[in-house]
Amino acid sequence: KPLGEILVDLGILTPDQLRKALEKQGQMAKMGIRHPLGKLLVTMGYTHYETLREAFSKHFNMPMISLRTFFPSPFLQRTVGQAYALRHRIVVLENDSAKIRFALAEPKQSIMDELRRAFPPRKRVEFYLASPGEIDSCLKQKFDPFALSHYR
Repeated sequence: KPLGEILVDLGILTPDQLRKALEKQGQMAKMGIRHPLGKLLVTMGYTHYETLREAFSKHFNMPMISLRTFFPSPFLQRTVGQAYALRHRIVVLENDSAKIRFALAEPKQSIMDELRRAFPPRKRVEFYLASPGEIDSCLKQKFDPFALSHYR
């Protein structure tokens, strides 16, 4: 389900709030401004980021993780590539023969499915939810800040 529907189902947003936020997001997109729905909902005052994270965590059965002291490995980040990592705000936490672990800022089923398909079926793919600020901080440490701003 799309993020907005999840939040309405969980009682975090009203259908009217979702409609207004999607309209605003559409208006911004027409001006060439890409703004993730979660961030927009917080900006509009409809919810708080922690509430969104908890909703994501519950809905996707995805544990939350702090990346405050995590430094991304250039070798690990190459697993998904710079453009993909920046576009989808992904930090590779670990990659060994048995499993690969990713931290995501805003989980999307399509991205999670895409990542699962990218690896052999015998390899366990695990996802963790991290704050967008911490994800961005990790990506800035690894990639050119100008490239990062291109994807926001």
